[in-house]
Amino acid sequence: MDLRDVVRALTSLVRTGWMLRGVPASAGETVAEHSFAAALVAADLSQYVGADPYRAALVALVHDVAEAVVGDIPKTANMGRAKEEAERAAALRLELPRPLQDALLEYMDGKSLESKVAKLADLAATVIVADEYRLLGFDVDEIRETSLRDIEEILG
Repeated sequence: MDLRDVVRALTSLVRTGWMLRGVPASAGETVAEHSFAAALVAADLSQYVGADPYRAALVALVHDVAEAVVGDIPKTANMGRAKEEAERAAALRLELPRPLQDALLEYMDGKSLESKVAKLADLAATVIVADEYRLLGFDVDEIRETSLRDIEEILG
């Protein structure tokens, strides 16, 4: 799968968690929209922890690229390690430009400061959209609360 195919897949793939909670696909946030929001949040968060905002934004931008192959598997599927392994295998098969591939693997490794910022941004971007869906009357409290708990856990 080359970059063109990845872009096409991610711009049309609606995030599963929202649809499982009643958000229609026509109004659903795509993986690409989520990644864009996460990148903006990562760039902003970087200033508070001394991370490279450009690197954090790039890592956040590509953090879900493997979903172009495996799909958006929600946490409720309880796949745990199997999901991580499938996404890593997919990431290694993608024909991405080296900087994107490196940023994706950096996110998956989760060791750099920028990858940690990207993870927080991923969760924060989810909360932002959950708040929008709540205002529209969708019951997305479970996703919102889980994301907030994950943020608290990361921040210690």
